[in-house]
Amino acid sequence: MKQTYKINVSPKYNLREVKTIYYALGEMETGLNRLTNNQGLSWMQKNLVDSNIEIPSDLHNSVFRGSAHVLGSTVYLPKEFTNKRWMSLDGTAGSMIIHEFGHVLDNRSKTGLGDASIFGGGAGDQLMKFINAKPNAGLRFGLGINYGESPFTGYDTRYPREGTASYGNNSTADYFANTFAAAASGYSGASQLSVMWMAAYIDLIK
Repeated sequence: MKQTYKINVSPKYNLREVKTIYYALGEMETGLNRLTNNQGLSWMQKNLVDSNIEIPSDLHNSVFRGSAHVLGSTVYLPKEFTNKRWMSLDGTAGSMIIHEFGHVLDNRSKTGLGDASIFGGGAGDQLMKFINAKPNAGLRFGLGINYGESPFTGYDTRYPREGTASYGNNSTADYFANTFAAAASGYSGASQLSVMWMAAYIDLIK
């Protein structure tokens, strides 16, 4: 994966976990091919180069309660993540991994200090502005979304209120990450308006 995608994966994962990561990256590449005129691999090498996938420390686990999370360009996947049910688009570890790389993309879109997925200032904020929404309480994680009226009649901007995909309503950072995962995987249950924005953004930075 380091050779193909320029992404560093901890050697501490077992074979099943490594395979899950590999297949998720392959699914992401396939989806990005659809959006970039078959430039998915080069897109990943450009925009996700030198990202890391690591096992979180005990401190990370205590803070994030064993959940997958991202800091900077590092995706932290807990041990035995393949055995858990995830609040991802389809509840699987694969779509959760693609979601986490959406956070990496958001963080890398910011030029100032601090992670965009926490403090804002990145592409996630641009998507919020496009759909006429904003974060609750200022921070971009875990505090919900203040949805305004959809800017285009007939297009709902919210994720479903039930099911694992509803995690997209958790915060503006998770909305961006879920929408990236939806665009990259061809998931049909996301806001069509937001996925169109994401597809255009992905193509713009290829």
